Amino acid sequence: MNRLYLDFVLSNENILELLKINSLSVSAALKWMFEAILLI
Repeated sequence: MNRLYLDFVLSNENILELLKINSLSVSAALKWMFEAILLI
């Protein structure tokens, strides 16, 4: 029971890390696109 709960929490933390990384790269890409549009 405890072990299953720990596995669940750990896998959720991994998912959250992936989401954080994804949102960072998405915001970086949006910022880059925005700057490119301003330069044109």
